[in-house]
Amino acid sequence: MTLGEIRAHRKAVRMTQAELGQLLGVQSSAVSKWEKGRVDNLTIAQIARMAEIFGVSPMFLAGWVDDPQWKKEKDRCG
Repeated sequence: MTLGEIRAHRKAVRMTQAELGQLLGVQSSAVSKWEKGRVDNLTIAQIARMAEIFGVSPMFLAGWVDDPQWKKEKDRCG
């Protein structure tokens, strides 16, 4: 998952760019830019909120892990 794949997740939850933008406190044009991979000033809080909306982990949404349901506990040793 990369931030450029936001569109697929947004479509999966049947949400418009305007609706997602409203939930995140941004204009639909910002969502459009994110979906095109042009990420300017996307905050950690916005990534966390999008992950919550889409039902995936923030780490997956940011493209840092491959498992959509990754949890920090999975990374512990012992």
